[in-house]
Amino acid sequence: MPNDITNRKSIPAITYFRELERLGIFKRFQADLYLLTGLAFDFADAQARSSLYLRAIEKYIPFCRLVNSVPGGRRACESCARNAIRQCLKTKRDIITTCHLGLVDVFVPIAVNNCVGGVLSTGQFLWSVPTERGFKKIRPNLVKIGMDIKQAQHDYGHIPVIESARVRAIIDIIHMMVDSILAEARKMPILRSASREDKVVQAQEFIESNYTENISVKDVAATVHLSPSRLSHLLKESLNTTFTAYINDVRLHWAKYYLENTTLRVGEIAFRVGFENLSHFNRQFRAKIGLAPRQFRQQISTKK
Repeated sequence: MPNDITNRKSIPAITYFRELERLGIFKRFQADLYLLTGLAFDFADAQARSSLYLRAIEKYIPFCRLVNSVPGGRRACESCARNAIRQCLKTKRDIITTCHLGLVDVFVPIAVNNCVGGVLSTGQFLWSVPTERGFKKIRPNLVKIGMDIKQAQHDYGHIPVIESARVRAIIDIIHMMVDSILAEARKMPILRSASREDKVVQAQEFIESNYTENISVKDVAATVHLSPSRLSHLLKESLNTTFTAYINDVRLHWAKYYLENTTLRVGEIAFRVGFENLSHFNRQFRAKIGLAPRQFRQQISTKK
């Protein structure tokens, strides 16, 4: 990724968004935009990684939820999104593009202190009414990723249509609302102080990029040029957490995501998110969520 995105100048912007996520400001904004437009809104940080707190997959249209339910479809969608996010971060301009199945996606850069701190994305619509001819064009791709073609064709026919003028209006609203939110957020003491916590942010970035690996507090401390004891102190002081608790929270977040949105077995999910022992994963999940992983999945399936 370009240096102007990942260098130290972008750290305060990353920090702002980490705090905004936890304060719930963007979550409310995300919910309001969904009510107004019927579109799902996601957020990715300055390193093109999806937010841990603002995933909107439950709001995706049925067609996209179906595509994301199979591994090949999910990988293709994530690859398209990453490429568009990187382009948006690099150019610092709005990006309107189409995904691997021809649906329109919109990516809007969000700047803090003249640095692009992330990207707000929305989409999953068509410019014109879906047709049988249009479906035939994407059918080979659907077969390739292992889709249920009959269900996919049904859901394809219900993809929303949004004209270009309305899309432009949605983008304008995003810019106005984000500018307003950030103007208010900058007044918050927690955000003013956050820009001084570079080491903590760097540690978070490293953990969230490598949580699937067997990393230790020594590994993270070496990356941010601190002693393990100093890093542990900063994590406790700034985030009121420990290294072990933080990495477990990240792993459990993604475990919930896989339980909700894939058919992977519990054991596969445990190892995929970085737990080396299934029993330990089950204990940690129950302690954090209040349910065993299988019970959690059953509960989610019932609600759907």
